[in-house]
Amino acid sequence: MLSPLELLAIVAIVVLVWILLKPDVVVRWGRSLGRLVAEVRRGEEEDELIRVARELGIETEGRSRDEIAREVERRLRSEG
Repeated sequence: MLSPLELLAIVAIVVLVWILLKPDVVVRWGRSLGRLVAEVRRGEEEDELIRVARELGIETEGRSRDEIAREVERRLRSEG
């Protein structure tokens, strides 16, 4: 039976060989990771906008993100 350290070394070697033989895979992974990060950030921004809108008593159902953002901005200006 292999120790965890030996197993880790084997996996690392296999991954390294795979990367060296197929560098385009790394590029695709990088692009996919970048897209994933962008989607997560976009989702967080949208969640924050909706949270603020609800705190201000703004109805969010059936409205576009731009409409909600304009209404939040209008309300914040009128309160300040």
